[in-house]
Amino acid sequence: MIELFRATWAELVEVEGLGEALRGDFRALTWRGPRARQATIAAGAVMLAVALTEAAHLDMPWWAGISAFLSVQATRPGSVERVALRIVATALGAALALLCAPALIEDPLLTTVFLFAVTMLGILGTLVANHSYAWFLFAVTPCIVILMAIGEPGQTLHIAVYRCAEVTIGALSGLAAVLLLQPASPAPAPPHPPGFHDLTGAQWPAVLHALRSAITVALLPWIWKWFDFPSVSQMAVTVVAVLSVPMPANDPFTHGRRVAGRAFQRIAGCALGGIAALLLLGLSVTIFPFWLAMLGAGVWVCAWVQATPSGIGYVGTQAGIVFVMSLVQGLAPSTDLNTGVERLAGMIVGVTVLFLVSLMIWPESGDLRNPKPEPA
Repeated sequence: MIELFRATWAELVEVEGLGEALRGDFRALTWRGPRARQATIAAGAVMLAVALTEAAHLDMPWWAGISAFLSVQATRPGSVERVALRIVATALGAALALLCAPALIEDPLLTTVFLFAVTMLGILGTLVANHSYAWFLFAVTPCIVILMAIGEPGQTLHIAVYRCAEVTIGALSGLAAVLLLQPASPAPAPPHPPGFHDLTGAQWPAVLHALRSAITVALLPWIWKWFDFPSVSQMAVTVVAVLSVPMPANDPFTHGRRVAGRAFQRIAGCALGGIAALLLLGLSVTIFPFWLAMLGAGVWVCAWVQATPSGIGYVGTQAGIVFVMSLVQGLAPSTDLNTGVERLAGMIVGVTVLFLVSLMIWPESGDLRNPKPEPA
């Protein structure tokens, strides 16, 4: 326990270092070069996805925007693979939710078990199995559909179909931006994941991370009930904020300091992205082209930070996700600060619960005393 608080405090006192890294990123900001091109591709993809989703009158344009943001990779082959995996895995996850929904919606305990099991398996597969991104979407999609269906039991099919449509539009928008703006590049070397073996040995850190995520998601319905939050469907937003920052498969939080550091970066990114969105909402811009340009500019900055070489890319990823979810609220530009505040509060609750669970489910003390070298 003493080591837990020592590592956590050591990470918290590095807030100044995090701020300096962010200032360095902004001082290095330029409109030229591969990093700027990557940010432009991400911004264009999100703008296209949100515009198409709003034109199609789908329920959650922000989900299409998030899908576009997360589909853009550093190379064309990487983006193509991610888009294909995102579309297929989302459809499979939605089908699983439809199959299980009748038994889950009226049974809170069974719903908790389902959320825990799906998240545990999906996040563990993300870290140790082939096609990691498909495993990740397998974890996210059923949780979103089931949590939204709790508030609208008669709309389960509608929710599942629309989530698939929004993800497809977002992923294809990301692919279109990549094919249009990104130069051809060789395919990345295929990963060599360890697979589902030695889970109590070398792969134990991955199991711990999956366990943290699973407990966090399973607790959300109870937290909403205990604190009487205004909307059950808001939990879907929170789940996305908690799970949509995939951890690199070769970096499974091998020691306690990294657990605290990555979890704290997510809280910082959540706050920065949400506050930026609230400031823009306060401008009360309702002319769609101007509003879309604001969205693109914010995503560009988040993508710039995400591509940083300074080791704080998690801040940019989380900020981008929260920025889109807070600013994009419906089928037209919104000036509703209350909805933005509610969404930001829900997302901060989610990443804070993940932070607290991460502190509770800590690596072995030996990992803190003799941490493994940080990956280059």
